[in-house]
Amino acid sequence: MALPTRESVEDPIVLSDPGAVARRQWVAAYVKRLVITDTVTVLAAVLTAQWVRFGTFDVQVQSKAVRFLGYGIVTVGLVALWLCALAIFRTRSPRVVGSGDEEYRRIISSTFWLFGFVAIVALLAGLDLARLYLAIALPMGLTGLMLGRWLWRRRVARWRERGQLQTTVLVVGSQRSVEDLIESFSRGTAHGYRVVGACIPGPEGLRGGTIRAAGSEVPLLGSEGDVVAALEHTGADTVVITATERVGHRGIRDLLWELEDSGVDLVVAPGIIDISGPRLEMRPVAGLPLIHVEKPQYHGAKSFAKTSFDVVFSLLVLLFVSPLMIAAAIAVKLTSKGPVFYKSVRIGLDGRPLRFSQ
Repeated sequence: MALPTRESVEDPIVLSDPGAVARRQWVAAYVKRLVITDTVTVLAAVLTAQWVRFGTFDVQVQSKAVRFLGYGIVTVGLVALWLCALAIFRTRSPRVVGSGDEEYRRIISSTFWLFGFVAIVALLAGLDLARLYLAIALPMGLTGLMLGRWLWRRRVARWRERGQLQTTVLVVGSQRSVEDLIESFSRGTAHGYRVVGACIPGPEGLRGGTIRAAGSEVPLLGSEGDVVAALEHTGADTVVITATERVGHRGIRDLLWELEDSGVDLVVAPGIIDISGPRLEMRPVAGLPLIHVEKPQYHGAKSFAKTSFDVVFSLLVLLFVSPLMIAAAIAVKLTSKGPVFYKSVRIGLDGRPLRFSQ
């Protein structure tokens, strides 16, 4: 399998080494760029907050417990703590960067945890930190971090649409599961997953054949016992197992041992599709990782969050359109008789009548 060479790409983040080594190298280069972007963003946000609040970098913190503590020291400490929080929450983990919402959730969580920690420390130490200073640094830094990650994703998506920065996948499963996986990956080229080979368990796993799906052909490279040889042939950096009932837990464990020193990732696809991520929850039971699919309903914190959003959003919309509604009500009243609101009865849930005003 021929991977993009350094000369064939306009950016040096793509390397010419095959397989898992190439993937580790471009991921490491991408993560380094994220570190630089995050550092510049956090530094700019905190320095801007201090300059806007005080107009200088030589200001003393009002504190009874600590003397001669300037905001310059506070700024340096806040930047260092912010970068440490991003690292602790693994916001630049190769498993979350580039796709999905987990990367953004970790950035938000790390930022709010940091400012909560700063607030507690300031309270316990008797530091009277300027509220406007923190009020500027928090939203500005968070917005900058999210925007920076989004811009990097856009750039990586363009590279992947051109066939670069791909995660090459070897699938172990039935022909139907391989076809479904190819079709799923073809719908999201920005995610960068590309099936380069398949091993079908049992007597059907014959070498030399191909599987056609989503306009591409994937070669058959044997059965579940030929995974290591197929990896050497294709240079794939990820193995996806869909036929867990044929491979078995012992087979998966043995394959993990064989791949331990190769740097190849092993992924088990449960075959659950078109279900949103929040409804899936992994729960280990008796040593077995079971995936529980929650019912499509809101409860607890999710119900509170949804209700709060509905109420706040509705109030904002009503406030925004209220001048137009008032003008329409006046026009109706001046040009026609009767009430401004038209009342009617509709049949709702479980046959209950509901009164509507329009």
